[in-house]
Amino acid sequence: MHIFASVPDAFEHCLSSKSFSFIRLKEHPLSEPFFPSDVYTVFYSDSAPFNMLIHNHIYRITQGTILIIRPFEYVHPHPCNRQISGFLMFVHPAYLNNLLQYHNNWNACIHPEQDFLHLRFPSAATVSSLKHLYEQVNSTHEFGSGFYTNHACLEFLLSLCLSFRTSPETELRPEQFYAEHNISSLPFETILSCIDAHFTQNVTHDFFCKAFYVSESHLYRIFKNHTGITLNNYINARKISLMQNRLIKGHNIAESLSVCGFREYSTFLKAFKKHTGCTPTEFISRNKTL
Repeated sequence: MHIFASVPDAFEHCLSSKSFSFIRLKEHPLSEPFFPSDVYTVFYSDSAPFNMLIHNHIYRITQGTILIIRPFEYVHPHPCNRQISGFLMFVHPAYLNNLLQYHNNWNACIHPEQDFLHLRFPSAATVSSLKHLYEQVNSTHEFGSGFYTNHACLEFLLSLCLSFRTSPETELRPEQFYAEHNISSLPFETILSCIDAHFTQNVTHDFFCKAFYVSESHLYRIFKNHTGITLNNYINARKISLMQNRLIKGHNIAESLSVCGFREYSTFLKAFKKHTGCTPTEFISRNKTL
């Protein structure tokens, strides 16, 4: 195990080895995607603030915060012309299952029944264990180094779970940030929540316009200004993310089309290939061991 020089190399190693990989980002352009959908992604920020749209929440990523993105979640950074620094870690679900088979902490914290908040201010112990893992991975390959690396990874992940347990001291809600900085973005969170509740129901954009008493052009402008993407692209991406999760759990495509808000298979297939770069059959084959 070693520190990788590029994000694609780190991601490919994580997929092929079904383990984890580490990379130290230094002024990495956000225009180059580094949040793949197939694995868990952990990012510790050491850069200037930027926004991140994850499903139906906008998060303010600031220096010293830590972010967890689960497999097949829709992610979009904004603005995309920013350069960021920090520690980036990819963890394969199969590696995680083997490593934490005797610990329920991860699923309890990362897959709660209630709405999951992806961003936290980590404890000093969590940051220390992260840096220790980085040093361990970057050290010389001595006898037994794999054991110590796995031990350091387990120590970090359990510490991370502790940081992600709900508490006023550790969680950073988007609404809290907006209120503290006098940014009027809470109404947009309401818009996202409304879209999230109805995106599978094939409602028209006029439905959302009437719900918030705005014109269609104004709704489009609000959404693009806050997220950097169009409303249509966001809704399609959310549908595809939902479909990915259903396929991973063994549901077939036919029964999932209507559940995910698709009326026709041809429309679904075009959207799926656009957002994932592969066909549904290829996706299922690639992820059948997750």
